Amino acid sequence: MSRKLITNAMSLRSIPARSIFAGGYVAVDGARIAAVGPSERTPPAHEFDEVIDAKGCIVVPGLINMHQHHWYTLFKGLADGMLLETG
Repeated sequence: MSRKLITNAMSLRSIPARSIFAGGYVAVDGARIAAVGPSERTPPAHEFDEVIDAKGCIVVPGLINMHQHHWYTLFKGLADGMLLETG
């Protein structure tokens, strides 16, 4: 599995405590988020297969895009023909 290091990003960590790291890093090991932290603790780049400079970007590891229409499935068949919005 490939190991990736994302550097220079505004990194947001929500678990175990909400933290924001300006210029932080995210280390990914295969499909697993291995670490998130401030730039001072960035692991050495030679330990990774790929290093991505995400300057000017926000990286939110583990974020699930809840904007998508997951509720379509939840309400499927319950109120066919009815609208969610009024008027």
